[in-house]
Amino acid sequence: MSLKLATVPCLFALAIASVGLTSCNKSFKGSFSSSSSSRTELTVNDQRTITKTVNGLSRKLESKTDVKLEGGKITSFPKGSIVKLEEMGSATPRVAELRENGGSQELWVKENGTFRKGTAEEEAWLVEFLKDVSEE
Repeated sequence: MSLKLATVPCLFALAIASVGLTSCNKSFKGSFSSSSSSRTELTVNDQRTITKTVNGLSRKLESKTDVKLEGGKITSFPKGSIVKLEEMGSATPRVAELRENGGSQELWVKENGTFRKGTAEEEAWLVEFLKDVSEE
């Protein structure tokens, strides 16, 4: 019998909480959307990894620490540098690399197990990618 008596106050508290939540929902005006976002930056042995995830879209950049990323752009990179890029959770998941060649960087995109030069559309994707991972 004591078990039943202890359960009644708990159920009553849950009922009150439920009514309170329901009334809150009724008074809310506008739209509601849930957003989850995280950004991590980790440096180990001169290797930097930046990962940013927003609503299931995850972008990861890996580079040596001597590659400088400022204002959504790579501003400095040494000869022979490679920046690895990965995007998961989008309609078009991508794995790509920025490779130094003659003092500039070229976008190479992995397709069917091999890398090919990036298209103009993929260059536009790169601009958004770099802006996104550099924002905190």
